[in-house]
Amino acid sequence: MREKVGRFFQMGLALAVLAGVILACTLHPSEKDLPKTFGPDASGTYRAPIAPLAWFQDSDCPTQGLSGLVSNASAGALDCTYHWNGKFGADNAEIRIMQYPAAPLFQQVLISDLKNLQAQVANIRSNQAAGTGRKNDNLDILQADSIDYIYMETYSGSTTIGTTEIPLCGDGWGAMGVHGQFEVYMYLRESCDISTSASDYSNLIKSMQVAALAAVTRAEKSMKP
Repeated sequence: MREKVGRFFQMGLALAVLAGVILACTLHPSEKDLPKTFGPDASGTYRAPIAPLAWFQDSDCPTQGLSGLVSNASAGALDCTYHWNGKFGADNAEIRIMQYPAAPLFQQVLISDLKNLQAQVANIRSNQAAGTGRKNDNLDILQADSIDYIYMETYSGSTTIGTTEIPLCGDGWGAMGVHGQFEVYMYLRESCDISTSASDYSNLIKSMQVAALAAVTRAEKSMKP
């Protein structure tokens, strides 16, 4: 009888040890059972991966042709705003870069902004056709494809104090996707102090585009989690 009890005890103990091993494996999976994107930190704790962000700098903001810069640079974002008073009033410009590591969000934001810009251009053309557009209105589409849309509208301004007429104003906007996760949004809004040439306005917003691309390229080289 005592031998039977001993055998039952040994069998029960073996089953308990086996259950403990199974439970331990369930609660603490081995590294090979985890997704490859996961890994232990210094303390041995497994955490969800953090998407690396591009580190922008205030010096990424261009200054040529623009004045009154206020910059805000951080990980994954850069904002360059410009406000200055010229001969014909206030001038405003901005370059905004945002990083969206999640592809669905990047596509959603970019597509929405591209559609809005296309709607703005459609409205300008509708006003031109109806004869209700701005004086000497000219529309220059600088870039238009699946990930970029940039345009510049130039027009003659209204009279200022006395009989002096503003020779030319520009109102340009653009959005573009870069490397599948950065969106650049920019504008040169109702500025009348750049030049008397429409091409100079277009060249300025194109230079803003080039500067934004250079900023992304530089910041990508210093990706950090």
